Parts: sequence; structure tokens; C-alpha cells
Amino acid sequence: MMEKEKNNFLSLLFCLGIGLLFWACAGSKTVSNIQEPHFEDVSKLKPTFSPLPAIESLPVPTISEKKYAPASNTINTQLKQIQDSIDYFYVGRKFVDGFTIQVYVGQKREDAMLAKKSLDMNLPELKAEMIFTQPTFKVKAGKYYSQLDAQKDYVNVKRIFPNAILVPDKLPTQ
Repeated sequence: MMEKEKNNFLSLLFCLGIGLLFWACAGSKTVSNIQEPHFEDVSKLKPTFSPLPAIESLPVPTISEKKYAPASNTINTQLKQIQDSIDYFYVGRKFVDGFTIQVYVGQKREDAMLAKKSLDMNLPELKAEMIFTQPTFKVKAGKYYSQLDAQKDYVNVKRIFPNAILVPDKLPTQ
């Protein structure tokens, strides 16, 4: 036990000696408050530039009119034919694919009427309609060509009718 205390004492003495030596070395340097100014010539390191020419001596760009040649080998006639064929295809169609918001589906006419009345009262801007396909009644609202168009109204309808869904539907063309 004695030897352990002796080793601790020696290590403490060694650390004190090193600290004293460090303090003595650091304190031996004298610092004066008077500083001499320092000058260094760096002018030879600065880049030099040649002077710019006068604005009057610069050439003035000339603006010339561009001459265009008439278009040749255009596809206008072919495009017109394709557009006409697309129009002809859609003339015969009575319905287009779209979406509606389905509010109610069931077999009770009274419940369907109440759902339509509630929708008309709360959201009059949506045109609700009741459809009967035997044996069910359906109440649908709105006519949209894409789901993105229907999303705003669908959120409003969901607040009133939590079971409402967005269903694909055939919309009549005008």
C-alpha cells in the first residue's frame, strides 16, 4: 500500500514540475507595448490592364431584315384530314367517359329522396339526380371529365355523406 501512495506522490510531483517548467518558459518572453510599423511593397504583384478603346472607335452592328422563304413540304393538309377524321369519329358518340359522385345506393325510395334533398340543401351548386334501376335507387351529383376535376366537390360531399364515392360514369355529350 505504501508503494502505491509513493507512486501517486511521484506522478503528482512530476506533473507539477512539468507545469512549472512550462510556466517559466512562457513567462520568460517579454512583450512590449510599442510595435514597429511593418511595410511591404506589393505593387509589383498587382495585375496591369491595357486601356479600353474609346466607344466611338468600336464597330456598330448593323441590323438587317431577315428574309424568310415560304414554307414548303408542310403537313397542313394531312393534319386537316386527320382532324376531320377524329371529328367524324366523335360525331356519332352520344356519351363520353367521365365521373360522378355517388351519394346513395339502396332499395328504399324515401332514403334516396332524403339524400337528394339533403344534398340540394347543403350544396345547391351540385346538380343531384336520382336514378332508379330496378331494384335499386341511386343518387348521383356532378359530372366531371377527370378525377382531378371532381376532387374539390368530392371533399365537400364527403363531409355531409361519409359513404359517398367517386364512380366512373358515361356523360352525355352536348
